[in-house]
Amino acid sequence: MVETDIRKMTGRMYQRDAVRAIAMPLGGIGTGQVALCGDGGLRQWQLSNQSHHLAFVPDSFFVLRAGSAPSPNGGITSVLQSEAALSLPFLDTPLINDDHVPDQQRALVSRFGGVDETSFASAYPFAHIDYAHAAWPVDVRLEAFSPYIALDSQDSSIPAAVFTFTIRNAGPAPVWGALGATLKNTVGWDTISPIEGNANPGFGGNVNSVDREGARTSLVMENPSLPWNDAHRGQLALSTMSEDVIPLPYWNDAGEFIGSLERLDLAAEPMAFAPDPTISTGIQKMRARAASEHGRSLHPKPSPPGHTANGGLIVPFHLLSGEEQEIRFILTWSFPNFYVNYDQPTPNFREELNRSRLWLGNAYSTRYANAVETARDVLARYDDLHQRSKRWSEAFYESSLPAWLGDFLAAQGAHIRSPTIFQTADGKLYGFEGTQGASTSMLGWKGFSGSCPLNCTHVWEYEQALSRLFPDLERTMRETDFDYVQAPEGYIPHRTLVPLYLKQLWGSPIGGPTNPALDGMLSTVLKTWREIRQGAGAKWAERYWPNVQRLMTYICDTWDPDEDGVLAGEQPNTYDIEFYGTNMLIGALWLAALRATEEYALLQGDSDVAEAARARFERGSEAYDHL
Repeated sequence: MVETDIRKMTGRMYQRDAVRAIAMPLGGIGTGQVALCGDGGLRQWQLSNQSHHLAFVPDSFFVLRAGSAPSPNGGITSVLQSEAALSLPFLDTPLINDDHVPDQQRALVSRFGGVDETSFASAYPFAHIDYAHAAWPVDVRLEAFSPYIALDSQDSSIPAAVFTFTIRNAGPAPVWGALGATLKNTVGWDTISPIEGNANPGFGGNVNSVDREGARTSLVMENPSLPWNDAHRGQLALSTMSEDVIPLPYWNDAGEFIGSLERLDLAAEPMAFAPDPTISTGIQKMRARAASEHGRSLHPKPSPPGHTANGGLIVPFHLLSGEEQEIRFILTWSFPNFYVNYDQPTPNFREELNRSRLWLGNAYSTRYANAVETARDVLARYDDLHQRSKRWSEAFYESSLPAWLGDFLAAQGAHIRSPTIFQTADGKLYGFEGTQGASTSMLGWKGFSGSCPLNCTHVWEYEQALSRLFPDLERTMRETDFDYVQAPEGYIPHRTLVPLYLKQLWGSPIGGPTNPALDGMLSTVLKTWREIRQGAGAKWAERYWPNVQRLMTYICDTWDPDEDGVLAGEQPNTYDIEFYGTNMLIGALWLAALRATEEYALLQGDSDVAEAARARFERGSEAYDHL
């Protein structure tokens, strides 16, 4: 195995059976994700505005050929996925499915062979995999990440995953080889229905092309047959800056790609494929042309209805004893047409939803026109993005914290980039309580979307990471609360309907609980004061002071009409029920909200409101102590 500093960085290396349930999400905030798993496989493909934890894209993998001879069929070719992990005995893991390996991925490794085993270490946002394979004359390691830079929401919201392989010749003899990266054109896929080989009802009209610009080569995947506003229209790109890259933009079966990799004459100038008697001369000529042409070249025709095509990039290498080479691939994507694809929380809305397409869009699509533009930007700024992303992991792994605690804390940043959160084209951030999957099956939720929409005020009360790491995004949630969701009477329903031009849940049963959650409203006051303390600015504070006054006036008039400082009556809360009578779960939030209101009022120069809030706090604090 390659000698690395992974253990120093994390203090924890997952090996043997410990890799079975590792799945680290790659992708930016609100962009969709794909997971790099502990066995080296890519799973949980959730790139196109839809959550589905078991979504799988076959024929999308990495494969390595290495040997002491450059001639065709020389060396050992292996899919970069652990055979040992696939042979682990079944474990019943209730409520999770990170250990689920799709049958088609198992079949790929069984057919072409994988590596002996993998070792996985995480220093979030980085994943490191060492590949151990006794038949290879090289050591191979992978570093994968998506840019993650605290306080920089833009560069932490890039729809990209970067895979950097380091191949080192640790032996005495020269080594020739090639590394391949493959991808299926999934444009048109709904993320939910299974893909069988190249077949899915959403496919048809898929087109692959090669785009070259300077040192960059991109394999571009599109579906021009889809309408411009189709929910599944978009673009995928697999790119590299490696020299001598050979693109294979069109193939149907993994055997074709791996066969081409094995037939590559690594000593030829220029490199060429040995003839394949199983493939027609026309296709071979097309492949040779694709490998040599500059600019953009399309495969002969769009895919037939119900089917798509695959593509891949091959990067050759030649290493003398002791030499090593980095080969970097970047996966980027763009799916701009995000529509509401979940049940909104109102009994009369489902029928309306069936008649309407409610477009939300994606914030990242306002910065990048397509996946190629994203790749261009990330590759141009790679060193800067990589270096700044390291600061997050280094803050934990170079601290005095125990390694296991640093590992745990660093990983908390991953939740912000899960499908639980999305960011619409207007820049506003929204969050579910979670996403539906194995852990929600006992509730009878079988959908493939976020659960308990949206921006639930009491659930997002006890989530604190977003406001600290990306305060500009958290502030958009307060702006939504006050600019759109707050009712004329002053209260705030605990769920938000989008698009924001829809009438909010004023005077309507909400669900979880039925009436606006009191703890959520109190926490909104606290969150607003938190945002101000964390740098929202004087203008922002001035703008929302009237909203907080209206909210607190409503709360006081409704739950403390006698002004004794103690809340009474029905108190809807985060347990999806109502409390009655004195309790400190809501009582503590109430007292804290009064103190926040006092401080906020003083900041705004409103001494009368500040004095009233302080007096009510003093009465309430003493009363709660004796009740």
